[in-house]
Amino acid sequence: MRKYELKPTLWRTYRTLENEDQLRLFKAVVEHDGMLCVRDYARMLGLQDDEASVYLRQLNARGLLGVVRSDIKVFYNLDKDRSLPESVELQ
Repeated sequence: MRKYELKPTLWRTYRTLENEDQLRLFKAVVEHDGMLCVRDYARMLGLQDDEASVYLRQLNARGLLGVVRSDIKVFYNLDKDRSLPESVELQ
């Protein structure tokens, strides 16, 4: 069986950022330097916790955000996902 490496495509990344709420979340992470948890971002932007979580995971999957887990809280930051070298230029 052959293992395939996931690589974000430019089209999929732009499609992710096309969503206004995801773009607002990305901007909030940039503005707050990744210091807030998912719930804080959701409250700040008037989103449901699960909705914000899904959007942030999608941004992470595109390599635009890094993630740090602390107990039950999840923090997203601008650390690039080193396994996705294409994301460095996009970010």
